[in-house]
Amino acid sequence: MLHRGIKFVHAAVLAFSAVLAFLFVRGLDEDGVLGNSALIWVFDSDDSTSGAQVAQAIASFSADHGVTVAREVPDMRDPDGHLYLAPGDRQSGAGSWLDEGYPAFSRNYTTDVHPIAEIGQRDPRGEYYVFGSPAAADALVAEFADLGLRAGVTHPLSYTTLAAAYTGGVLWGSFWVVALAAVTMTGASVLLSAKAYGILRLQGMSFVGLLVRDLRQLAVSWSVPVGAVAAVTLAFLGFYNGLAWLGMFATVAGGLAGLFILLVLAAHAAVLALTFKVDVLRALKGELPARAATISVYLVRIPALLLALSIATDVAAAGQDVLARQESRTAYADAGDAVTIRLNGSLPSETDQVIKEVGPWLRRADREGKVILAGRRDLQSIAQSAQLPPGEVLVVNETFLAKQPVLDPTGRRYTPVAQDGKSPETHPVRLIIPESLSRQAATITAAIPEVLASGFDRHTQLETLPAKSGQRVFAYNPGNQVYNAAHSPKEDRSLSGNVGRGRHTG
Repeated sequence: MLHRGIKFVHAAVLAFSAVLAFLFVRGLDEDGVLGNSALIWVFDSDDSTSGAQVAQAIASFSADHGVTVAREVPDMRDPDGHLYLAPGDRQSGAGSWLDEGYPAFSRNYTTDVHPIAEIGQRDPRGEYYVFGSPAAADALVAEFADLGLRAGVTHPLSYTTLAAAYTGGVLWGSFWVVALAAVTMTGASVLLSAKAYGILRLQGMSFVGLLVRDLRQLAVSWSVPVGAVAAVTLAFLGFYNGLAWLGMFATVAGGLAGLFILLVLAAHAAVLALTFKVDVLRALKGELPARAATISVYLVRIPALLLALSIATDVAAAGQDVLARQESRTAYADAGDAVTIRLNGSLPSETDQVIKEVGPWLRRADREGKVILAGRRDLQSIAQSAQLPPGEVLVVNETFLAKQPVLDPTGRRYTPVAQDGKSPETHPVRLIIPESLSRQAATITAAIPEVLASGFDRHTQLETLPAKSGQRVFAYNPGNQVYNAAHSPKEDRSLSGNVGRGRHTG
């Protein structure tokens, strides 16, 4: 008989595969639209074609090529999304969502489906999903080019993209933690059966014969856990989302279970082979080869130690992040109704038009004290040839200084420049640098004109001032748009610490 620990391991990995598959597919559904074969990002336009003309061209393209094209637009007031659809076949696949609705896997996010014609009044720049042949995405990019739009193609559900996105994440770490536990428990269970295997060897069974015997008994014992996991999973998914995307879920769960089973069976075979390293009489006493057993122990102990250290580090970092978020909540509550402005459409490759259209309105609102500017730049990136310490440059306006205290070395607060009716460009740009960065002040000062290139010219004066070290300033955003080795994109840095802060009065 197989050791019950081995049976438990196989049942446990089947159950965990279902849980991991659920979390994985739910995450995919919340990050994007499931079932797509490609994602097209329209990032620039020559304005020769209106949004209504683009929507009509997409509808014609979908009908001609038999593929469904959809554009997802977030809801600015609710945490939901809207999918504007041009169906290739309205009776099946993604095309049927116009009548039946989007089959959301996650209950945390709702997506409403509309005809593509309803988005004609919007800027055509944005992200478009293609459902059907991946080759149709290239044809649609060519169609966009004929309409004066520049676009690129990605495949968010491809293996390479998913592997790059999830490697090193929480689910990836969970997989290897469970895999290590399963392999360890399997090896221990086989070793605990060493005497039983010795008796079978005495009866003339070979290594292959013993392994086949164990696999046969495993196949028989699988019926109960497989049936139980399948029944519980189907009941849960039926209640949770009406069995939406069941095929995708089953594929992911089956793939994960297959990987776990292969690792467990490999460990089973390896430890069983280890028991054959001693003669039959010694095996009857439960003895093992000392050197091979020691090597096996360290092959498990070292990864386990590394995983334990990794988990401990992550727990400590998570604890610090939780404390930072709790502190940030008070600052956000004090900020009141401050919101972030989001412009419709994608950022074009050339920003001149955006500056021309939006710039005067923002400058007028800035002079009236209605806008708080808080832009971040990575400190090391502004002068890559210099050895600057990790940190950030915070580019702010006068209203920011009126709302958030920034102190000089004597503890006095820097006050906003009085609005005297002059053009903002006539005021000097104040560069406020903490005393702890005084040695790098010249390098930072020389790099600031490049940071503020859009509004900085040779007539603008730059005034460098010291600040008290160790200050924390509320930056009105978590700072997750700054990607560097020192910070995680999910880290909350709403309260900026001891970093260089530039203030642009223009």
